[in-house]
Amino acid sequence: MISCYTTLFNLDLFSFDVDEIMSNWLYYFDEVVIATNENEEDRVRNLFKKYNNKTKIVSHVIDFSNQRWDGSLKDLAMKNCSNEIVFQIDSDERLSGDKNFLKEIEIFLEKQNETCCLMIENIDLYFDLDHYKSSGAKWYIHKKTGSNRSVVNFAKIDETNFDPEKSDGCELVDDNGNLISCLGLIPKDKLMIFHLGHLNFENRVKLNKLFWKDIWSERKSIALKKTVNADDVLISISDMESIPKYKHNFKHPLWQTI
Repeated sequence: MISCYTTLFNLDLFSFDVDEIMSNWLYYFDEVVIATNENEEDRVRNLFKKYNNKTKIVSHVIDFSNQRWDGSLKDLAMKNCSNEIVFQIDSDERLSGDKNFLKEIEIFLEKQNETCCLMIENIDLYFDLDHYKSSGAKWYIHKKTGSNRSVVNFAKIDETNFDPEKSDGCELVDDNGNLISCLGLIPKDKLMIFHLGHLNFENRVKLNKLFWKDIWSERKSIALKKTVNADDVLISISDMESIPKYKHNFKHPLWQTI
């Protein structure tokens, strides 16, 4: 069995459809663990009450002055998963591909004697479901034992700060702060992730302007020891429209649902 884990916070700054999210996640996963800010826990519980038998809601007080807060929240979700094989996924991400192959990956990882993971390619959809702006890969699926979501050693500045050019604060690391072993990249014709965070430009601009712009500007300023503006966090629709996008050839529907 596989648990997926995610985080939800600042609920007033973005919109999402709980049923749409869960229709995808519950197609693949046996449990969904959500970590949130303590002052939003009741609200999150209410949003997901329809799925009480499949979800676990946990929380702690987020200290946004500690630059490692994001990894700490993901780590809280992961540590509360009931299963040994776990899958980190954001609320604006959907898994696509062969459910039976995911089961094979679960069995494969369970047989490993070390803390380890596998990477999955993610496609950053842009403007609509037929276009994307970039693709990459992340460490989505892994063994829980010995795993932590935190800052990797080589990116640490001190006990609370890190270099954002080397880390996003959420790396998959062992108990000593080193990257865990990655056993390879899953072929995208088997499994892949679609990122939906840039489909609604108005919502994205709002979230960036009211939250992420300041977060990343502060992180970069601390690392460089001077005032830095995170210009790569776009806060206008015109700037987002200027980003090149490309037609993809993936068949619809892009992801499976229950």
